[in-house]
Amino acid sequence: MATEMLTLLGQIEQQTAAADDRALAATALSIWPLPPAAPEPTTVDYYLRPLFEALADRLVAEVRSRYVHAVAQTVLARDDSLLGALYAIEPAKVAAIDDREVVRRLGQLLDKDGQLDALRRQYDMVALADDPKARQLRPGEGFTPPRADAEWWQFEGFLVALQSFLCGGEGKVADATFRVRYELPARPGGVWDFDATGKQFCYYAASGVGKGTPGFLSYGDRWGAFEQPLEWSFDTGRRPVLWLDWTHKVRTQAFRWPADKLDEDITFELSGCLAPLLLAWSGSADEGRWDVQFQPEGTDEKAKLRLSFQSVEGADLVLPARPPRPSGR
Repeated sequence: MATEMLTLLGQIEQQTAAADDRALAATALSIWPLPPAAPEPTTVDYYLRPLFEALADRLVAEVRSRYVHAVAQTVLARDDSLLGALYAIEPAKVAAIDDREVVRRLGQLLDKDGQLDALRRQYDMVALADDPKARQLRPGEGFTPPRADAEWWQFEGFLVALQSFLCGGEGKVADATFRVRYELPARPGGVWDFDATGKQFCYYAASGVGKGTPGFLSYGDRWGAFEQPLEWSFDTGRRPVLWLDWTHKVRTQAFRWPADKLDEDITFELSGCLAPLLLAWSGSADEGRWDVQFQPEGTDEKAKLRLSFQSVEGADLVLPARPPRPSGR
C-alpha cells in the first residue's frame, strides 16, 4: 500500500500541474471508495489505510468542486444574461428577453450531448450509458457541499431537472413543447371578485407560437373552469404571448388578442418563450402545481392562479423549483 500511495501521489501531482481535470476525475473514480480492508491487515496497512482514505475523499471533493466551478463558468461564459433571463420577474424585464439568444444558450447547455452532458462525462458525474450501475462521482442524498460551492450545486441540480423537463433526456431545447394548465384559486377573491371588478367573463389563451384554443370562463353567477390547456413551444419564429382578459362583454366568436380587447377590460400578458415558466417560478410549488399571484392592468385587485404542466400527450410534467440566483464567479 505504501508504494501504491507514493505512485498515486505522483500521478495526482502531474495531473494537477497539467490541469487535466478529466484524468484527475478518472483517478478519483479508480480509488474511491476504497475496497473493504483485509481481514488481517498488516501493520503498514493498519496505519496507511486511514491516510489513503483521507486522500481518496479529498481527491473526490476536489473533483466535485472543479466540476461545479466548470458548470458556473459555462453558464457565465460571456456574461450573466442567461441568469438574468431565468430570474426575470417584472413583465417589462421578461418582455426584454432576447428569445433567440436565450433559447440558443439554453440549447448549448441542455441539449442532449450539450455542454452540461459533456461536463458530467468529463468529471465522471454520470454513469456510462452502457453501464448505468457503474460508479460515478456525483454526490448522492445527504451531500453537504462546501459553503463556497453550495449555491452552484443547487443551480446544477436545477439545470439537470430543467433538462429533463424541456428535453426529456433526448431532445433539444428548441424543440421543447408542453401544455400549461390553469386552475382557479380555491376561493374567489381579488380580480375574480365580480362585485369588485364588474368583469363577469375571462378569456385566456396565448398568441404567436404559444397557441391554444381561446378559453372562456364565466365567474359572475357561478364558477367555471379553465378547460383548454395552452400548447406551448420554444419556436422563436414568432414571439409567443401568454394572456388573460377580464371583460363584461361576451364574444360569440373566438376571442382575438389583442384586437378584441376593450379599453375598459382588465388584462394581463407575459411575452416570450419562458413566459409560463417565469410565471410559475414567481410563485410557490405544491406537489407539482404552482400557486402564483400577479397584478393585471386596469385594476388594483390581484389575480391568483394555480399552474401545472403536462406533456403534449397529457402526462404530468414536474417543473423544477428555481433555486436562489447564484452569484457570479
